[in-house]
Amino acid sequence: MQVSGGTVTLDVVTTVETVKQDLDDTGLAPVEQIPTVNKQTVHFKSDKQEKIPGTAHALDVLGNRLTVLTVVLGAIGMLLARRRRRALVTTALGAAYASLVLVIGLVIARHYYLDRLPAQVQSPHAAAARAHRPR
Repeated sequence: MQVSGGTVTLDVVTTVETVKQDLDDTGLAPVEQIPTVNKQTVHFKSDKQEKIPGTAHALDVLGNRLTVLTVVLGAIGMLLARRRRRALVTTALGAAYASLVLVIGLVIARHYYLDRLPAQVQSPHAAAARAHRPR
């Protein structure tokens, strides 16, 4: 994958050669039968693409710190409360309500995003797929 000037491209040659080498190492298939491919595919173009990594990193850091801050403030609130059971129940219900509002907001935002995909998107199904990245 290469990023240059707001364009993200995938060089298929590198991927095919890697797969050929892996197959040759395991001995699963005759590598000679796999055709040579010389193609690059453009995934997307955007003039704002250079801003994305910084913004994504800031949101990632902010999201992690806000989670810790919320838990700490909830614990302090329960410790300072006169009726701790009531404070615990109120805090738990508040967290459940906030989670429900967040999930509804994410579902609405996802539908909004998928309904407004640009014409250059080659696979709406790929855009709709959930991204799972290891941490």
